Amino acid sequence: MVTAVIALYLNVFVLIVQLFLKVPALKAIAPTQSELPFVLAQIVVLSLFVAVAIAAAIRFRNLPLRTCETAVKECGPRQNIVNWLPPRRMNLSVENATTDSFR
Repeated sequence: MVTAVIALYLNVFVLIVQLFLKVPALKAIAPTQSELPFVLAQIVVLSLFVAVAIAAAIRFRNLPLRTCETAVKECGPRQNIVNWLPPRRMNLSVENATTDSFR
């Protein structure tokens, strides 16, 4: 979750740079991206994303893993736990191939 927040921050960072380059009003107040309005915008966005990353780390750190054992505990042994298992890969070996499988 935290890595997703970091990736999104990098995208927003580039968005702010592009806005200050392309929007005439923003370019007028910060033509070289080293002026105070540009720096403040980046600091505000960085602080917001740090807060979101911390909240995500706190909120999602104690979630239990979903395994077959937890499925049996939650659903009982008689329930179908196939939905909890990862899908099997198709066997595409030549030995198992028939002419019908290619139609």
